[in-house]
Amino acid sequence: MIDLIDANVLIEAHRRYYSMEVCPGFWEWMAEALATGDAILIPEIRDEVTPLSQDLKDWLRFDATVTHPEVQGSLSLSRQLVTGEANASGCTANSIQRFLRGGDYHLTAYAHAAKCRVVTLETREDRTKHKRKLKIPDLCDRISVAWATPFQMLKDHGAEFGLVK
Repeated sequence: MIDLIDANVLIEAHRRYYSMEVCPGFWEWMAEALATGDAILIPEIRDEVTPLSQDLKDWLRFDATVTHPEVQGSLSLSRQLVTGEANASGCTANSIQRFLRGGDYHLTAYAHAAKCRVVTLETREDRTKHKRKLKIPDLCDRISVAWATPFQMLKDHGAEFGLVK
């Protein structure tokens, strides 16, 4: 299954646990996954990542974004489905509007149209609380799109990062 990468995967890896200096293997693996088509970074998500860090902007100089012509026909139907499910989610109107204007909307619609798995650091909204924020995993569940954490993605692909001294 092809993995569709959410912006938070790259942003948080860079900021917190896989800095380019400490774990260059992650960035090499990710670049290879994007180059071979095992992972996809859509333009709307790339646009969220590049303004945040010069290092990430430099790393994304290669053409990591992909669009598949065969997806374009079903993408409008998937966008309609995502919009309908977002509006029916029970989340606040402000949260829904923020979701529909952002990259997450495009990410989930593309994942549905292309039958990709979304890779994100977001977790499901606690169902015991009032639903305030529309989260990617909740919407993926509603539209039958697979999702995983970046750590599950790395495990599924057998990624290993060795220690260099």
